[in-house]
Amino acid sequence: MDYILLILGGVISGMLTSLYGLGGGTTIVPILVSCLYLFGIPDEYVMHFAVGTSLSIMLVNSLIATRSYMKGGDINFKLLGKFVPFINILSCFIRIF
Repeated sequence: MDYILLILGGVISGMLTSLYGLGGGTTIVPILVSCLYLFGIPDEYVMHFAVGTSLSIMLVNSLIATRSYMKGGDINFKLLGKFVPFINILSCFIRIF
């Protein structure tokens, strides 16, 4: 029964994401929260598990997409190299504030 709920949640999330462009955080996290409550996970861990799982899914999808773009030659590494210092500076300011 647990697997059926997760598969059904994945199908619903996939349909909402592909039809309406809603991201994983908008669809996967609420579905996981609902499922984790049903699975008996303690309340103080449910949101952490749901958000962590969603972020790990996004990380894997991003790595696969980046690899695909690299194989197709669609990433301009010279331009990317020019942006890296500014991204690092901005990330330092964001951490400060």
